Amino acid sequence: MVVCHLAKVEARVRFSYPAPIETHEKLSLILIGMTVFLSLNKHSLKFKNKSLKLSFKVNWRIINDMIEVYFDGACEPINPGGTASYGWLIKKDGRIIAKNAKIIGSGQGMTNNVAEYQGLIEALKYLSKLKIKEELKIYSDSNLVCNIVAKNWGWNKKKTRWQPHKQAPHLRSLLERVLKLLAPYQYQINWIPREKNYLADTLSKQVLVQAGVI
Repeated sequence: MVVCHLAKVEARVRFSYPAPIETHEKLSLILIGMTVFLSLNKHSLKFKNKSLKLSFKVNWRIINDMIEVYFDGACEPINPGGTASYGWLIKKDGRIIAKNAKIIGSGQGMTNNVAEYQGLIEALKYLSKLKIKEELKIYSDSNLVCNIVAKNWGWNKKKTRWQPHKQAPHLRSLLERVLKLLAPYQYQINWIPREKNYLADTLSKQVLVQAGVI
């Protein structure tokens, strides 16, 4: 089987031939086959030529842009009650297309979890302006935010009802904003180690350093 990539199309070509033919003939037939099935806007094509004793089948799919969202939050020099900030960045096909960081407040009510939620909210608000349609891959080193948004945590003991942040209404309201912003998208959200989230982590800390907090 031969795998070919053309622009944002991946083609898989499977040959079945009882007699060998020259390499240049194989490649010519691949290109012809790809041209035909792409022009017909189909997802597969079968080709058979008795004189060449050759047959092959082509399957293809459109490769969508990859949209990755990384976010983090901090609360310094103490947590809770310190100065909270967030950082986020968005990548498209591995290239950073947007990033931002900001202090959201100080004192009562400020925690690292509040900052992490706010970072995700701000990233999603920015995405909504871009009219992105691709599936989102969301990453953070926040265990709580990732597992709550993914609905891994927050269930009752019998696993029959999802009750996230039952004892923390301020976080529940932030979660509801996140879910509302995510509603138009297909998405995956996953926890990653801090060293793999260093860009968002650095952004969230830089604004605190610039403000003289840390």
